[in-house]
Amino acid sequence: MTINVSFNNNKRSTLTRDSRIIVVIISIIFIICAASGTMVIGQETMSQMQATEFDPAEVSVQITQAKDQIENQLNNQGNIVRNEIIEQFSFNDVQAQLSQGYQYFIAGNVSAGVTQVEMANEILEDTNIAMLQSGQELISLSENKSLTVSNSTREILKTVGNGLTDMGVEISKEQSKLSSNIQGER
Repeated sequence: MTINVSFNNNKRSTLTRDSRIIVVIISIIFIICAASGTMVIGQETMSQMQATEFDPAEVSVQITQAKDQIENQLNNQGNIVRNEIIEQFSFNDVQAQLSQGYQYFIAGNVSAGVTQVEMANEILEDTNIAMLQSGQELISLSENKSLTVSNSTREILKTVGNGLTDMGVEISKEQSKLSSNIQGER
């Protein structure tokens, strides 16, 4: 069943029965909301509510607290991610080897220091490969159209993937410096 509707400019449009029902329901909802809002909340009542319920200083404090809580959660979750990266890519092991090598160099035991730096270099090599792989995998996941995720999730995956890849490149540079320094000490 179709209904012809005339508009002021004499253009004609055809609405199906379902479209007409939807228009009527929306109109009724709008009228009920407008009427109930007008009956329940008059201008004076609204002014009283604003004066008694909404203290600007209190609202400001609540907004600040909410902002601070969100920032704290972002920092906490960011630290969790940071710590996981440190653990998964063996950065503590690298740091331990380099610290021990440093101690040996200070003590004058160059041979032992070089050995520790070589071990750190080997760990860095493995770390670099793992980090680059993880970065590329996350980038690939972000570009995988068969994966059902939101665009923001895709952007997060891509950003983290790029970050890991960039860190891998920087690690490669540092590893090259370490290798050069080790060769110079031998």
